[in-house]
Amino acid sequence: MVERVSYGSHARQVIDLYSPTTPDAAAAAPLPLLVFLHGGAWRTGDIATHHDLAASLAKARVCCVALVEYRLSLPSAAPDQSGGFQNQHPAHIQDTHLALKLLLVSAPKGRYNLHRAVLVGHSIGAWLLCSLLLDCTAAFNIPRPSPPPLSSEELATIRQAVHAWVLVDGIYDIDDLLVEYPDYAGFVSQAFVPLGDPPLAKGGDERLRAVSIPAWPAAKEPAVARVILAHSKDDELLTFRQIRAATEYLRGILGREGIQEDHETLTGKHDDLLQTHLFRNWLESIVLS
Repeated sequence: MVERVSYGSHARQVIDLYSPTTPDAAAAAPLPLLVFLHGGAWRTGDIATHHDLAASLAKARVCCVALVEYRLSLPSAAPDQSGGFQNQHPAHIQDTHLALKLLLVSAPKGRYNLHRAVLVGHSIGAWLLCSLLLDCTAAFNIPRPSPPPLSSEELATIRQAVHAWVLVDGIYDIDDLLVEYPDYAGFVSQAFVPLGDPPLAKGGDERLRAVSIPAWPAAKEPAVARVILAHSKDDELLTFRQIRAATEYLRGILGREGIQEDHETLTGKHDDLLQTHLFRNWLESIVLS
């Protein structure tokens, strides 16, 4: 069974929630919830791509699955914004926080197990999850000061519900990303630089430092869940540089216990790996562990 729910007024502020449809589903104990955040460099990506993954896990009664959509940074249609982009940062983080509030703070009891959530983020989806795992207050000052969408109590409730954070082939340090890949400045600018602002300095831009996880300290609530950072050895878009630096940073602020780095299990190119049986079965093993 698939239900589409909205967490805002924009057409992309929606969640597709997959639940088992077996006859005994209502009588069974609530299943864990797996939340999936897709990537796409802040400008592409769609939850429809991950329908088969979500349907497979729900049908097998492994877990309920929530596919979260969020606003993308696309060329502006406004006549006075020629050359500019709509839905720039912090829209993506705002949407992620509001969606997780709906799923883990405002959800009706009994629909799924609110103490066994597994949050999965791919590519910039991993970065989005880090904005919940850590204190990303600094990110809301870029490009202009903006109030965070959730209270500290709501963020604490979300963090307490998480059984595992799963970060897959992620981007974590956007400033360092442009040091390694200067050609990526185009899509990064599309997401973070408003029309009329100075262009990005590749490798040393204060704006990008503020939206990179090394600028985000640990949250006040202790991290009690596992954090798994995984990276496919076949990824053609990102090297191991991002995952290795992120792992060391998270171990430094959260403690080494519970922070797992894995660049052996997953195979396949950056996007292709998500369509493999290996990835699906790997997620199942995390949910059930």
